[in-house]
Amino acid sequence: MIGKDLTDEALKTINARGKNYGDIQQNHDLISLGADVIVKQAIKREGKVTGKDFALIMIWCKIVRLLSNPWHWDSIVDIVGYAITYYKNLKKKD
Repeated sequence: MIGKDLTDEALKTINARGKNYGDIQQNHDLISLGADVIVKQAIKREGKVTGKDFALIMIWCKIVRLLSNPWHWDSIVDIVGYAITYYKNLKKKD
């Protein structure tokens, strides 16, 4: 898929997600608030963003999505998966 086909598919995906997660700008503004805090704390604590920090960002992203649709099963499953990812990244330091 190139050109118009790819663009049409992207727009279809954006519209479908909008039905699940609400307004795209509001959603991303809320996600950026949490991501900003997580990144600043990671840099303050370790001087960089690591895998565990990114897992927290993804958990936050899924939490924000649940604010628009509390029953969205995929987001709930994703939170569990990212929590496991977070824990696995913590264990790397041990």
